[in-house]
Amino acid sequence: MRRTFEVKTTFTPLKAQCSHSQSEMSTPLFGSFMSLMTLLWTSLREFDTAPDFVRYLRERERAIRGGRIAIAPGERELLGWYLRHADEVGLHVFPDATMLVAPESAAIHLPSGLYEDLKGSLPYLRKKEADAASYAWDRLITLFTEHVLGGTSVGSNGEGPNAASAERALRIMAAEPRIMRRMLGTAFVGALRAAEEQARDRFARVAVPQPAGTGYVFMVLAYPTGKELAGGYDQYRRVPIAMLQA
Repeated sequence: MRRTFEVKTTFTPLKAQCSHSQSEMSTPLFGSFMSLMTLLWTSLREFDTAPDFVRYLRERERAIRGGRIAIAPGERELLGWYLRHADEVGLHVFPDATMLVAPESAAIHLPSGLYEDLKGSLPYLRKKEADAASYAWDRLITLFTEHVLGGTSVGSNGEGPNAASAERALRIMAAEPRIMRRMLGTAFVGALRAAEEQARDRFARVAVPQPAGTGYVFMVLAYPTGKELAGGYDQYRRVPIAMLQA
């Protein structure tokens, strides 16, 4: 039995077929799950953080094995369908029947061109614009990593630079998905600008990107002018660490 329903999205409404038959599952999607190269090439262009990429793979598998998608012309259609929907936190999902005007047991037939239509839409362009702030977080991860690998990082708790401790912190930072990096990047850059605009010698801001998530403290400390530190720049670098530990 096959019924047609209107797919509700924030973009142009699409027609999709819902089917309860398993005879149509013998498409390339279910036979070979596409080639590995197609999957990587298409999805990594959109998901450039490890948590976002892994989440997509898990949601993709869950949607296909759970019978939510019957037929997709290609990997790009799966990607386009996924990027059109998000949960209450803002993370992308493959929608279930509760998010669509469809029978609860319906499986969706995705039409061709979903991804291409999505890339030309205003919501997609706005998303890319909003993501720009998140790359400040990526830059922080890169800078910290370079200092750790170069042996120029600063230790804490009375210890010297410790690559093992630094790695744990970097893994936590890298575990933030793109949407959370937006908030963290905005908070970090905002703290720098606020300290400069207010001519503050010190400025601190706390950011918690999601409920029960990791909290981050951004400490901005102006380098003293007209005064020479006995320990030079290294002494200055240790001051905010000591302040945060106090």
